[in-house]
Amino acid sequence: MLNDKVRTFLLNKGWLVTDEDKEYDSVISNLAIPFHSSFAEFQRFTTECTFSTTKGPELISICWFSIYSGDFEALTNSLWRNRPGGNLPQNYIPFSNRSGDSIFLYDKQNQGIYYVNELEINEMIKGKFNPQWSDFNEFLEWYFDIN
Repeated sequence: MLNDKVRTFLLNKGWLVTDEDKEYDSVISNLAIPFHSSFAEFQRFTTECTFSTTKGPELISICWFSIYSGDFEALTNSLWRNRPGGNLPQNYIPFSNRSGDSIFLYDKQNQGIYYVNELEINEMIKGKFNPQWSDFNEFLEWYFDIN
């Protein structure tokens, strides 16, 4: 779940709602993302389809992009099925656009967050790359400069 600091920040910005959306829930379920994770809560209840700061690529709402655009499917296919350097395991969920060569990935197995480029993805496939953030709350606090 989102921690109090992140939840308060998102509420103050007007970016968080409490209404459940069955289509959004279906996206999370279809991707087998743990429903009570902070990642799932952020994806299910934020109001924006994208978020941006100067800290890296623009974050995307995987629910919004899965329902209203083919962009999320194209992104996952480029990582999970059609990647020339080897396919990324599907426990890694992309949640940003590609900024240059880098992307943010969420690991639904260990809740870690990775900010990786193409060469680092090759290392992830080999199991030789550790997450930069141990959980999504920690990542959001960094990304949005929440103190």
